[in-house]
Parts: sequence; C-alpha cells; structure tokens
Amino acid sequence: MERGILTYCSTISPSQCDGNGHLNVQHYAAIFDSAVGVFFARCGMSWRRMGARRLGTVAAYHATTFLGEVRSGDAVECRTRLNRVGTTSLTFEHILIDAETQRVAARLEAVSVVFGLETRTKVPIPDDLRAELIRICDCELDSQPSKVVEP
Repeated sequence: MERGILTYCSTISPSQCDGNGHLNVQHYAAIFDSAVGVFFARCGMSWRRMGARRLGTVAAYHATTFLGEVRSGDAVECRTRLNRVGTTSLTFEHILIDAETQRVAARLEAVSVVFGLETRTKVPIPDDLRAELIRICDCELDSQPSKVVEP
C-alpha cells in the first residue's frame, strides 16, 4: 500500500468518463485539486490558518503520469505525501489508487510556493510551520524530490 495522508475517496461516475469509457483528464485534475485542500489542512496549512497569517500558496509546477485506466464504478482514493520542504516551497505527490486492487492509476508531482497575500511575492516558510510540516509528514528537510518510479 502507498504511504501518505488519505486526501480523497470517491466512486467514479459515468458523467466523469469520456467517449473511451475512462476517467477524463479534467476529473483527474479536479480530484487532485480537492486532495490538495485536505492535504494542506492536515499539514497545518489550511486556507483559514494561512489567511490569518496573511500567507497563501500558488501552484508552481504540476506533472501528471497516467499509469492505468480508471472507469465508471471504480472506487478510488488519493494519498498525498510531502517529498521536500524548501525555503519557500513544498514538493508533494498525489497518488490516485484503485481502492479495490490498490493499483496506482496516476501520480501528480506538484510544487507549491508560499507567498505573502499583500506583496504577492514568495516568502520563506515560517519556522513553526516548517517544523510542523516535517513532524506531520515525516519528510527529509531540503532533500531532493523523489522521481516517480513504478514497481
């Protein structure tokens, strides 16, 4: 089983599938977008908490690797893990898994940058938040991002 924080669970509906009968790419994006809000909240970076600190995040990089079909009726879950805490950014990975077979269907590597809401420029991750991220997500500080490798 993939490690990481459980950030999404659902069953794929026919309306999410394209003419080929599999999950349309726009819905992968929606699943991963929903997962990031849960991930940030679980890591101490909820929109409410960040807003109170006058901080936000912006997506700087997304790369999705599609590994297997997801079809109508499939139950899926997304697990998210933090791979790197930088000075101003986080590198994390969403893993979309078939809940029945535990087969990995897709991976999204993402980089989010922390920025000041007033200045609209990147800012260092506050020390207390950095410590919480590392404690909760058990990642290596400033390690190189992991490459997507399938078994």
